[in-house]
Amino acid sequence: IDLNAQGITERMANVENFLRKELKLTEGDNLVKIKEETDRLGYTHAKYQYYHQGIKGEFMFIKAHGRNGILETVSGYH
Repeated sequence: IDLNAQGITERMANVENFLRKELKLTEGDNLVKIKEETDRLGYTHAKYQYYHQGIKGEFMFIKAHGRNGILETVSGYH
């Protein structure tokens, strides 16, 4: 999802809350940040593992990408 193209502005610090709302996650769903890195161009890439009622969703990841503290794109697969 390209948030800039959709006119959505969200801070990287609020990624988890944003994803919970957009993905319509319930109380039994959880996203756990498993990795975060900033590349040489200044983009931050955060990777989240999905859990449902404490059970890890195998190969179910969400990635958030941003720059200067602003979330720009979200991608994922399962």
